[in-house]
Amino acid sequence: MLVALEICFHCRTVFARNAIGLLLSDTIRMHRALRKAKAQADLHVYEGQSHGDYISATLADAPESRDAQKEVARFFDKHLAR
Repeated sequence: MLVALEICFHCRTVFARNAIGLLLSDTIRMHRALRKAKAQADLHVYEGQSHGDYISATLADAPESRDAQKEVARFFDKHLAR
């Protein structure tokens, strides 16, 4: 993992996931490790969402899905803008 984090110094990562889930603690640990390695990483956790719900705002109009899409779009705008 240290090699990956050293390579990832210039990485920009956004995590969007549900608050209930098997891998939440792993996501938090990875986010912290990236931040410790000085990588730019955002973490957004949504209560009551199931896996992948953050992308389903196109299918269902949920406030959490809209917010997740907005945050991911903001992250892309910030880090991919030329």
